[in-house]
Amino acid sequence: MEKYDVVILGGGNAGMGVTVPTRAAGMSVAMIEARDLGGTCPNGGCTPKKVLVAAALAIHEIEEADCAGHVANVEGLDLGTGVIAHREGHIEIDDHLRSRSDPDVYVCGAAVWNSPQFSPVATYECGLVGRNIVDGLRHRPDDGQIPACLYTVPDLASVGLTEANAKEQGLGVRVHVNDIAGLAIRETYAETVAWSKVIVDETADRVVRAHLVGHAGFRALP
Repeated sequence: MEKYDVVILGGGNAGMGVTVPTRAAGMSVAMIEARDLGGTCPNGGCTPKKVLVAAALAIHEIEEADCAGHVANVEGLDLGTGVIAHREGHIEIDDHLRSRSDPDVYVCGAAVWNSPQFSPVATYECGLVGRNIVDGLRHRPDDGQIPACLYTVPDLASVGLTEANAKEQGLGVRVHVNDIAGLAIRETYAETVAWSKVIVDETADRVVRAHLVGHAGFRALP
């Protein structure tokens, strides 16, 4: 039976990304994928979704017409036999994305139940896992400032703490809500809504959250 330094369960964005630092370090790597290599994003999620949204947007712009996450399935992995601590389908992990019960097991991507379920986040997490395997436990995820966007018509984009999260952290905040439907870009694309909400930490005078509804809103946030 062949032996490998690293065995990756799942050939999605996260699994693919772990191969980069581990292979660069000269480790032997095996990847196990039961279905589609590449995972949900290119085969049934992000890429086809954006194609469909682009088509809808084109129709919307021409005819002024009115114009959907995934969670890893770990039930079939027999985690109990592997003595991998889990609860209700969630693998228990530490701050370094490592199993709390087996230090040789790491988790990233859709199997990280408490992080945003976005492909770019999976890519970010898989890089941390690969570097922790190579460098030791030096890298922790920080998902506090990850921007998100719903590719609807118009777009809905956001980044930072929610108003509730900010108040839970004891921050005094100012909330600025603006109806920006009067901007020319809304009329250009025949959209009915353009709106923003900005949450500012009063003490530090810095933006802690921004929401934007409007054409190409995802381009306006970092």
